[in-house]
Formats: sequence, structure tokens, C-alpha cells
Amino acid sequence: MIKIITPGTRKTISCDTCGCVFSYEKEDEQTDNRRYETYIACPQCKARVLLAKSGHKIQFPTFD
Repeated sequence: MIKIITPGTRKTISCDTCGCVFSYEKEDEQTDNRRYETYIACPQCKARVLLAKSGHKIQFPTFD
């Protein structure tokens, strides 16, 4: 019989700067207390991918 020892915790996100798609876990999240931001550093270009308090990527509006 197979039992789940630890439920899956990986999330997938993409970087708007370089287009890299990567997975991360809670311990990969970083906080900038001066800006009150929670973010993931992109493993390819090191840009900040901002997260909302819900843990989802923040989508900024685009103005054409």
C-alpha cells in the first residue's frame, strides 16, 4: 500500500524578465522588510518575482 508521507509543496511560476519557468517551495520565498515584499529570486537571471500574500505571483497591468 502506498502512503503519502509529505504532500506535494512545489509551486510553478515564471519570470517576466527572462521567461524562465521554475518550481519553488515555501522555504525559497524571501522577504524584503523595507519594501514589505515577498518574492522568489529567479534562478536564471536573479530578478525578483513578486508574490502576493496568498503565495501567487503578482500580475501587474500592462498599458499599451
